[in-house]
Amino acid sequence: ANESAMPQLIFLDLNMPVMDGFGFLEEFEKLSERVRKNAKVIVLSSSISPEDINRASTNQYVVKYVNKPLNEKYLEAINF
Repeated sequence: ANESAMPQLIFLDLNMPVMDGFGFLEEFEKLSERVRKNAKVIVLSSSISPEDINRASTNQYVVKYVNKPLNEKYLEAINF
């Protein structure tokens, strides 16, 4: 795949139809190492469940867990 077409940053919601965020992370793990190491995953969720927060935060591909709504200040602080 064309490396320039690969995302550098993925905002991932945990509560999505068809496949939830954890399902996405399981599928993401199956991608090539080149794709995985070049993409930062930020979980963006309204979930305040300690179990969800811990499960997402401890995933090796998740660099940050952010509560919705995402604000401009946080976006400006992301360094990628």
